[in-house]
Amino acid sequence: MKRGIICLALSCLALTVQAELLVDLDASGLAPGNLRSWTNQGTVGGQFDLWPGDPNLVVEEIEGVPCVTFSENPDGGTPVQALVSSFGTPAGITGNSPYTVAVLAYQPIIAGEECMVNWARRGTSPRAAQFNYGTSAAFGATTHWGAPDLGWNPPPPAGQWHHLAVTYTGGTDGLESVYVNGLLNNSETKTLNLWPDGVIYIGCAIEADDTTRVLAYNGSLAYVKIFDEALSQADVAALAG
Repeated sequence: MKRGIICLALSCLALTVQAELLVDLDASGLAPGNLRSWTNQGTVGGQFDLWPGDPNLVVEEIEGVPCVTFSENPDGGTPVQALVSSFGTPAGITGNSPYTVAVLAYQPIIAGEECMVNWARRGTSPRAAQFNYGTSAAFGATTHWGAPDLGWNPPPPAGQWHHLAVTYTGGTDGLESVYVNGLLNNSETKTLNLWPDGVIYIGCAIEADDTTRVLAYNGSLAYVKIFDEALSQADVAALAG
């Protein structure tokens, strides 16, 4: 259900697009040290819990910005750390529905495809949903499995904080756009059919078996926000401001 214009606590921003802020994770309210659960301040509630058996995440400051830092297994296998939502992926961002995912991210070294947020499993085109921070021209920004993937143009430089966002207008030939620090970076039209009935992962992607984690994110996130509508370019720029 749309709940009208959302005012974001981060910037007291009134959106020009009516959108529900489903997921709102903000590290500025976390105590420094170890982290095993991150409370969702968005409308669906719940929390994101560390994958059972993973070592603690670290809440720290990088260049004065409070953040949660993820580490990757150096052998490229199963991620050392990833968060999983206690709730199912909201239906409003599956299928061919519109969405916006926005993060404040810091990546010391950029690989070809590292997944920050995953809300529909991999394995079938065009049914996957990943928001990535990677260098691949084909799938460095989003992965939907196959032709609908999208790369950054150019990738955001490593070793700096960046506000990264992806929006999708939904419908037939919907427009997917990615932004860096409020500026349009790349876009293309596509028709998606994202898997329903999953959960949301922060810090990795999930394979079609819903158990195998891949493409670990080796960096830090200061916040993660997911909306059920495509924000306008002006709204993305204001959020990044």
